[in-house]
Amino acid sequence: MASLPDFDQLLHLAQSDPDALDRLKRELVADALAQARPEHRPQLEALQSHVDRTLAHSKNPYHGLVQVMGMMQDKLYRLALALNDPAELTRHQAKVLPLDPARARMVNKG
Repeated sequence: MASLPDFDQLLHLAQSDPDALDRLKRELVADALAQARPEHRPQLEALQSHVDRTLAHSKNPYHGLVQVMGMMQDKLYRLALALNDPAELTRHQAKVLPLDPARARMVNKG
């Protein structure tokens, strides 16, 4: 497992070798995911993928930071909601309809 360098080393990497800093980040993330419980890995990998896409599409590093912070605040809000008012999470669920039109008519009749 890779260890996290101190701030000055990270700053030097960011200024002199951004690709090495990116490789280090990916290695640390992969190590953290490998240590997660197997049943949690798919969701954590999906979240990391979302974070990576958000950062890739951001206008600059600060914009990416703000976007990811907003995502994390939303996740924390939903966690707090699940803990404090679980019924609220299911109160606004959509009705899922089948794609097959013939089957949809059967569902609507019955």
